[in-house]
Amino acid sequence: SMLELYLEHETEAMHEMQVREPELYDRLQSVHEDNEKAIHSVREQIADRGHSATFIHRAEALPAQDPDLILSVGGDGTLLDVSHYITDQLVLGVNSAPGTSVGHYCATNCHGVGTLLDRFQIGEIQPAPLNRLQITINGKIVEPPVLNDVLLAHVVPGAVSRYLITCNGNTEEHKSSGVWIATATGSTAAIQSAGGVHMDSMDKRVQYLVRELYAGPGKSYAIQKGFVEDGIEFLCKMRTGALFLDGHRERIALSLGDRIEIRPHPNPLNLLGFRHHSSHDTTSD
Repeated sequence: SMLELYLEHETEAMHEMQVREPELYDRLQSVHEDNEKAIHSVREQIADRGHSATFIHRAEALPAQDPDLILSVGGDGTLLDVSHYITDQLVLGVNSAPGTSVGHYCATNCHGVGTLLDRFQIGEIQPAPLNRLQITINGKIVEPPVLNDVLLAHVVPGAVSRYLITCNGNTEEHKSSGVWIATATGSTAAIQSAGGVHMDSMDKRVQYLVRELYAGPGKSYAIQKGFVEDGIEFLCKMRTGALFLDGHRERIALSLGDRIEIRPHPNPLNLLGFRHHSSHDTTSD
């Protein structure tokens, strides 16, 4: 849980916060307790059905054996972490704290795990293949696959991001705050908050959006936001740029002259019980 992470890495600061901001600390404590109860419940429901299972923490790499099913118990952040290790295995998301977690990728909470395991065993639920992004830098594919989005930007948030952008046969030179590149399922995350469009979750296209583009006197720009089917390319003009993958989870350093390609990944994430959302839905994800 977040409380465990903070206590492990920022012990003194957390103890000070507990005294200074008891309500905030109590909220973290409550979420931690919900998470512990959820993990215990999932373990029990797996054991009750006689299934063999290996339990690992989100920071650990997946074991070598190829499981029939991977359960991600936490929230969307946990599932994003897990997705970076997965090629074609089946995944089921379990929301451990539905009161505080959105659970966009989660099919159930801890109370419904047993029922979904039973349905999975008899073939009643099928996976949804969710599009991911593949990144190539200077001709070499780099890991991990990206489920939500990529942000290309300077490593310093307040600095100008400089790059050449190429998509749909056009190329422009930009100065901006960076560029969001997102999958269809990631279109409800940061890119939508920045002014992007909510896509149908099964849409195979890639969406991009340039943040706070600087337009010089007398200049106009055609590449500001839109969609591509085959991918988008960049030439880095920054000495210290970066690609931020699925939020803060992974960061790839970029330097002057690096050429980046971002396109649909050949291996989608096979997610069980995903609630398909149309771009015409009136309710928020």
